[in-house]
Amino acid sequence: MKKVIFEFPSITAGFALEHPLTHPTSYYSCHQVLRSINSITGSSLHLIPITCNSPAIQIATSVIRDHRYRSYVARLGPIGSLLLFPKRLPSSPKSLYLGRGLS
Repeated sequence: MKKVIFEFPSITAGFALEHPLTHPTSYYSCHQVLRSINSITGSSLHLIPITCNSPAIQIATSVIRDHRYRSYVARLGPIGSLLLFPKRLPSSPKSLYLGRGLS
């Protein structure tokens, strides 16, 4: 797996990741997140507006609510989410990704 883009909408989490020493209770978690992301070649982490992340929030909510913790990992772009979000399906998906905002 290469070039995975991780997106998240939390300004507080973004600040904690950029300045881990200012959040001592989250330091270890921040270190683990950054280490995991950096272990995937070409991967990146992006802070995005919460309005751009509504599909991921819907997916995460359903996964947590229904205890389906290994669900919604999609190959070839959002094809795996076709039933949930048919309007978001690209005409020709070309990459492997883990869904917007999920890691």
